[in-house]
Amino acid sequence: MRQPKFLGVYSLRLGPGEDNSSPVLPGQRKAKALFFIWELPDGFYAAQPLGEGKRGLIAAGNAFRLGAASFKGEYRLESSFLLSPTQTPDFNNLAEEWPTARQSPSKACELNPDTLRLVEHARRERQVENELRNNFRKALRGLSRPRERKGALAALAQIAASSDGIVPAHKHAFRDFGVEMRKQSLPELALLYSQRVLDLAPKDDHAHFNLARILCMLEAWDEASAHLKLAMSMDANEPLYPRLLAHIERQRLEHGARPSLLAKDLESLA
Repeated sequence: MRQPKFLGVYSLRLGPGEDNSSPVLPGQRKAKALFFIWELPDGFYAAQPLGEGKRGLIAAGNAFRLGAASFKGEYRLESSFLLSPTQTPDFNNLAEEWPTARQSPSKACELNPDTLRLVEHARRERQVENELRNNFRKALRGLSRPRERKGALAALAQIAASSDGIVPAHKHAFRDFGVEMRKQSLPELALLYSQRVLDLAPKDDHAHFNLARILCMLEAWDEASAHLKLAMSMDANEPLYPRLLAHIERQRLEHGARPSLLAKDLESLA
């Protein structure tokens, strides 16, 4: 499994109170909490609070697990802080998400309008993901029922084409759907889902890798090679990438290339 990826220093803007429960008054500056952030293999994030030390900013608290919706909606990259952790947290024993008023509906009326918009955005994001996953589970159950299989396949293709309310954070759901389709020996549908992941996160090296794996199943060696080379250009330290590329090159020489699978061959599934 891919190791957690360190992303940098991110900030979470707060109101005057430590828990962000007080509104920000005109002319008053928001406080800003800083964190080290890692992207976890399961689609979540890890965050570790930073504080002032004798030699500058240092880790000043336990790392905690952070949902994709919260991270995307509330945390901002601080590119001016060129820091890296001297020790990595225990990612297998992360604390619960850092408590802020954003997570408490009872305090919503006390938050400033900008934060309320973030809360609503995160709520909608979670709602859309829940709907996607529920619809996917229903369609998946139909695959094992002969009378329902054709409709289930159509429903799965329709889910892959979903666009209403879809945002980059939903890449994790589509990635999970693609993995399941690969397990179900449905590489064409797996390809549709993996392409959606790439549409939502074009700079995600693991998305290119997953797409390359499915293209290998379909013997589309040229396209698989292209995506794997992109993944390697984004993360040159991942040992799986060159191993799969070597396999692809052998297969391409032996079997030749198939025509593109990302257009005509997928039209029948739309």
